[in-house]
Amino acid sequence: MDGKDLEDGIRLPRFGDAFFNSIQSSFMPINMPNLGSSYIVDVGDTFKILLTGKTNKELTLEVQRDGSLLIPQIGQIQVAGKSLQETQETMSEFMKSVALGVTHYLTLSEIRDVQVLLTGGIKQPGIYTLSGGSSILHALNVAGGISKQGSYRKVSLKRDGQLIQTFDLYDIFINGSFAVDRTLRSGDAIIVDPVGPLIPLSG
Repeated sequence: MDGKDLEDGIRLPRFGDAFFNSIQSSFMPINMPNLGSSYIVDVGDTFKILLTGKTNKELTLEVQRDGSLLIPQIGQIQVAGKSLQETQETMSEFMKSVALGVTHYLTLSEIRDVQVLLTGGIKQPGIYTLSGGSSILHALNVAGGISKQGSYRKVSLKRDGQLIQTFDLYDIFINGSFAVDRTLRSGDAIIVDPVGPLIPLSG
């Protein structure tokens, strides 16, 4: 355990300290979407739309500040706040109502960046710009991981001032329960609580 010396002079590292030190840069998601249908669309995401039939064209459209996709000569639909699956369904209903004889294919081509606050027991606390597909583990890695004063047992995610979820990182380290698949959104705050009592064990 950091800060505690055993009788033979050996300093024990805290379990989990090596986790973020061993993560390579490839741990960070690149801006090439490979996301599940539950991914929440927001301003800055970019879609490609292929139209065939009466109209044949390929469009690249970014979600506007008002949360909409504007399809030239066809219309505008609201997509921000919807999951990828809901966006697909909304687009299908919209195209059926306004563009008869036109078949569309919608794909997410580029994901937005998000700004996230990391504070508490973090090695390098601050505001970080991350890929929109990032999870809490990605964010902690960018900030250098958990500090000596931070707890691995209680990492909280807050959004709009509300507690969204609390994570126990040891559940990942010990059981491999990678249940932190919730992607981050701009304005999220990640707070690492102070470490509790620690007991050094050896042998």
